[in-house]
Amino acid sequence: MLSSIDPLREVDDQEVDGTQAFYRFCYERLDAYSRGHAAEIMRLASFLIVGGLGTLVNLACVWVFSRYTTLPYDGYIVLATEIALLCNFLLNDRFTFHGLVDNQRPFWLRCVRFHGPSALGFVLTLAISYVAHHALRLSPVMAQAVAILIVTFVNFSMHRLWTYRASAQAAL
Repeated sequence: MLSSIDPLREVDDQEVDGTQAFYRFCYERLDAYSRGHAAEIMRLASFLIVGGLGTLVNLACVWVFSRYTTLPYDGYIVLATEIALLCNFLLNDRFTFHGLVDNQRPFWLRCVRFHGPSALGFVLTLAISYVAHHALRLSPVMAQAVAILIVTFVNFSMHRLWTYRASAQAAL
């Protein structure tokens, strides 16, 4: 199975299994419709799927911590957020942005760099949600949904252009 979202190399049809053949078929069609941007579209789709899984991890952690620990609310919210963030990093590093890893930055440094945009995204989500709820009079759920939608694309852009950009050494 392909583990990165890179343009496909030419291979002999006999060395391609069913999964790779399906991937290649979809990639080629998407690349034609998107005028050469299939890799970025697939990267965004992967980012959205990973984010959805991270949300489920976060909610599951909050549920477990609230029922089975004596941690204070603020403590388990922070802990659940960090666990979900680490899950998101591991999945995004392995699947979403794997093709952009230039081996100039070690795993731990990519993890630290992943936290920067994620922290900024968290603050942006709070700010947008607050404004949407109080100034625009949206319900709390709608305000949060609007904030998450906006910040998802901001986060993707920051991770794509900063967290996983080529290092100066790799560019030489």
